[in-house]
Amino acid sequence: MSEIYIQEKSFHILSESLLASGGNHNVFELSLEEPILINLLPYSNILFRKNKNRNYSESKSLVRIFDELRNRDIPTISFLEKGIYKNEEGVVVENLNNRKQGQIYVSSNYHPQDKFFLQLKASISQSDYAEPDNSNSKEFYLYHNKLKSIMNLQEVNNMIKDFITLCTNNKVYFTEDSIFFGVDLKKQTISDILIGDYDFVRFDKCDEQENNNSAMNIAFEEFKMHFVENA
Repeated sequence: MSEIYIQEKSFHILSESLLASGGNHNVFELSLEEPILINLLPYSNILFRKNKNRNYSESKSLVRIFDELRNRDIPTISFLEKGIYKNEEGVVVENLNNRKQGQIYVSSNYHPQDKFFLQLKASISQSDYAEPDNSNSKEFYLYHNKLKSIMNLQEVNNMIKDFITLCTNNKVYFTEDSIFFGVDLKKQTISDILIGDYDFVRFDKCDEQENNNSAMNIAFEEFKMHFVENA
């Protein structure tokens, strides 16, 4: 049975699956035999993110960004801890998709795999082609089960304005890759917006209002393009 080390304690893993694989990172979904207590709350299903290039200094940077966001009251994940999984350091984070039944979180930075392009790329580089498997991701699910429309569009527009204002007033600057949308599948609504990816989050720049506006606009347009039939 695999184990993960968090807060200097070992936790047995009942099941594990590769949830996402990006250019530099792998994200695993882990179910624990014994829940970990964080801020007095139990979590038995978590995510582990590791750098493919074993850049372990990244973990410290992600912890710093998480602390800054929490200190500035910016909506984000509930926890982020350093962890060691299969002898590699990474970060343990909340699985957002456990927050509320019937609600899923998806990244706006979703790119459906083009099989022909990937085969061509493998052929050019003279490497073996491997069929990509992202079927465990919520983005994959929502892409193949699109919303008919966004039923609370005006409310979402107000949420977006408030989110941009909150971030800018607190000198938090993001790119479109940073944004996650919480989707209520039954109601066909967007119920939440938060920062869920920290790779391009920056602090204390000046005159960046337009950048946050532009980034959010791209994120929302990408969301509609990938996940909404009648956008």
